[in-house]
Amino acid sequence: MLVNAYVKTSLLCGVAVLLALALGEALVRLMGYGPWAYQTLDANEPVLHEPHPVRGWVNRPGRHHIPPYHPEDDSIRISILAGGQRSTRRTVTDDAAEEVLVVGGSYTQGWAISDDATYAWQLQAAHPQYHFHNLGVGGYGTYQSLLAMEEALPTLRRPALVLYGFMYHHPARNVAPGSWLRTLTTYSRRGHVAVPYATLGPSDSTLIRFQPTRYQLWPLAEQLAFVNLANRAYHRAMTYRRSQQQHAVTERLMAEMQATATAYGADFRVVLLAAPDDITTAYTAFLDEAGIPYIDCVEPLTDDLRVRGEGHPNGVLNRRWAACISEGLGWDSMPSNSASESSRGGAFGLAE
Repeated sequence: MLVNAYVKTSLLCGVAVLLALALGEALVRLMGYGPWAYQTLDANEPVLHEPHPVRGWVNRPGRHHIPPYHPEDDSIRISILAGGQRSTRRTVTDDAAEEVLVVGGSYTQGWAISDDATYAWQLQAAHPQYHFHNLGVGGYGTYQSLLAMEEALPTLRRPALVLYGFMYHHPARNVAPGSWLRTLTTYSRRGHVAVPYATLGPSDSTLIRFQPTRYQLWPLAEQLAFVNLANRAYHRAMTYRRSQQQHAVTERLMAEMQATATAYGADFRVVLLAAPDDITTAYTAFLDEAGIPYIDCVEPLTDDLRVRGEGHPNGVLNRRWAACISEGLGWDSMPSNSASESSRGGAFGLAE
């Protein structure tokens, strides 16, 4: 009798637990949350990235073709050279030219536009006396851009200038909060998963570097919404402290970028590409105080300046950025379509 009572009690407890889990699952789904699901922005996109042990991921070499995002537009041609650089010219004209390294994220890489529409290509075409290297990579922030600099500068024969294209998503990427780790894993079929990040030490003066980390997907998260929600909350809590450091870390990284460029005899400029007014104001104030030259090329990212059907900056805005950068460096103006925003940073010592 005692055994039967124990069995009955166990069964009742088990049923109660299952009912509670079912009710919890139903409630979470009613709140709009679902199980984990992998996504891609466009099923026709080729895999443009491949894993890298230090930077997390790099551009995948090859000639890639992407169908147009809008039926009235042309297909997109992306040429990635050995080493992960995006092509900036059709032919090599002078291997002895002084070299300009361009680093940044998808806005610098030129996501969703063809090679000749990127601002790096436009700069190369307008100033053929220099050799431009476009090391922009989709998804990169300031820290990964610094890592790309540190890897590329020793390989250049005549490094003269480094341009870092900044946009407002970079500070969060630099500290890898839970939301960014989750986003990377959600779109991991693009070829990026693990991301390196940096924080500040206890005195807020030492930059601490971390190896690539990733979002740890819990068992059953792909089947149960409440497990997926708890998984998200866990990562948010575990990364909260470093999330609060994102702007301080980004400032330190920019200073490190300038020091790294200087160590190789190159000049350095931060190029402000896209940011809300408050972010632009905060970073220009820091750059002025720190004595880091910059070029302000920010203008509203209106629909006519986006790739139709996708959303990234189109060739028109890239050409404006190229003109703005040329003006900010004291170089001769681009052939046409000069930028509407003022630029800062003074004349660059290699003016034509």
